Amino acid sequence: MRRPIQTLADIDHPEQPVVLAMGRARAREPAVVRSHRHERGQALLISTGLLTVQTKSGSWVVPAGHTFWIPPDHEHSLRLHGNLSGYYVYVARSICAGLPRQLGMASTPSLLREAVARVTSWAHKPASASPESRVEAIVLDEIAALPLQRQFLLIPTHPRLARLVERVIAEPAEARSLDVLADTFGLSRRTITRHFVQETGLTFSAWRQRLRLLQALDRLAAGISVTDIAFDLGYESPSAFTAMFRRHFGTSPSRFTPHGPSQDGPISSGRPAAALDQ
Repeated sequence: MRRPIQTLADIDHPEQPVVLAMGRARAREPAVVRSHRHERGQALLISTGLLTVQTKSGSWVVPAGHTFWIPPDHEHSLRLHGNLSGYYVYVARSICAGLPRQLGMASTPSLLREAVARVTSWAHKPASASPESRVEAIVLDEIAALPLQRQFLLIPTHPRLARLVERVIAEPAEARSLDVLADTFGLSRRTITRHFVQETGLTFSAWRQRLRLLQALDRLAAGISVTDIAFDLGYESPSAFTAMFRRHFGTSPSRFTPHGPSQDGPISSGRPAAALDQ
């Protein structure tokens, strides 16, 4: 049997397999995972929902269908925004020399997802040169080949702006103007405008629009109708949502539905584990 996972130290224990993977049971309610670090590298594969990763070098919004890579010893905290499921993968430090050395995110390749799903089903540490060890090698090769984007949708570090962003994430249909939001959080429009561009590379309006589109991807994958998504996310009409979606992704929302041509089929959430809040 592989070593049971009950504490953070169990994840990094040398008796664990080279690739340790666990399914993330669907989190219905928002939650926060305290700041911590691992001796191992960590890949967060998000199947549904939205995850915020906070590090000393910045914060990222990670949507469904994406993987976020954290090299060994990088301190980080997580905010789960509800309806979140997927996989947590931990890679032994000795192997991480051949993996990305920087934080970053990329779309999850279907081969990586399916290989990780297989790893979560193992109760024993794979033997050398076994079929299981070859699946581990696939996981490592797929992580090494991820075309990581170091900046996808950053979150500002300014404390009041961070609280404003939390409101926008929690209430995507929020339609109040920037002036009203600025007053609500005790900021000036000029402060918001300056800090947003400096810290995220986007204006507040562009940032909010991109966030809504990322949230739309998760809703589409869950089978929610375009009409419901449009109004849930604050668009004036389904046609307005579809037009913005096409401008951003170059295709129609229907391609991202469970029956659309770009989907890879159902995703198993794997075996839940208590340590997935680590």
